[in-house]
Amino acid sequence: MNPVPSPNQSLTNDLMRRLLIQNENQQIYNQNQDAKNQLIFDQIGILAKALHERYQGALPGNTKPNQREKVNSIMTRSGLTTTEPSIPPHVPLTPRVEVEKEPETLMDEVHITSPASTAHVL
Repeated sequence: MNPVPSPNQSLTNDLMRRLLIQNENQQIYNQNQDAKNQLIFDQIGILAKALHERYQGALPGNTKPNQREKVNSIMTRSGLTTTEPSIPPHVPLTPRVEVEKEPETLMDEVHITSPASTAHVL
């Protein structure tokens, strides 16, 4: 004959079942997080390797190096063609000198036509 469980014992068994289910769910969640972390770690490694192997100063993307030393003309996507370089030759910058200016004083002109016109101003 099976003994009838006491209310405390059945409550304890129910709590234990809930804790086991919660523990299993937490383990699944942790495994998913570990997989996501590994994916991010792999992607960062790929980016670091690509950055390391990239030619210093080169633009990223699918650019082609200039086959000639000097460019004679440039054609834009819209079809505009230039024959002169649009960038002026390098001009060394002179240092800027800050000059402090006196603030300008602005005064309104008041035309008094008669003493009675200013009687309301004290």
